[in-house]
Amino acid sequence: MNKWINKRNWIVFLSILGIIGIAVPGCAEMSKASSASYPSKMTSIRGGDTTTVMYRMGAIMGDLESYVSAGPVNDPEVRQDILRKLDQLKSIAKSIREGGTVTHHRRIDENIDDFIADIDRAREAAGRTNPDYYYIGRLAGACNACHLMN
Repeated sequence: MNKWINKRNWIVFLSILGIIGIAVPGCAEMSKASSASYPSKMTSIRGGDTTTVMYRMGAIMGDLESYVSAGPVNDPEVRQDILRKLDQLKSIAKSIREGGTVTHHRRIDENIDDFIADIDRAREAAGRTNPDYYYIGRLAGACNACHLMN
């Protein structure tokens, strides 16, 4: 009986040693895989930072929606604020895209250029002599559609 216990302990010891021998080099390989997956000059927005950026964008979109959903905007100051908000939104969106930034949110990373183009379209239409806020509504709809899916 004593020999069986020693033999069993020896087998357990060798099994654990084998698992460690396999796991340690595997973990080292994971760091190599990470460096191969991401470009060396890539900046990454961590989850919390992405949330902060999204909150900022959401606050701007909320302001824009409240302006344009109230009906025609005749106040020149409000019209200027709408244009400023669109500029701020574009600045935030461009900061996500520039420098190879990756948010680790695939939908954002894949569509940021289209989103920036939509902001440009909304700003151009809002800046006309007779402003058209339709594209601001489309921006808001795109944000809502994405967030309702997630």
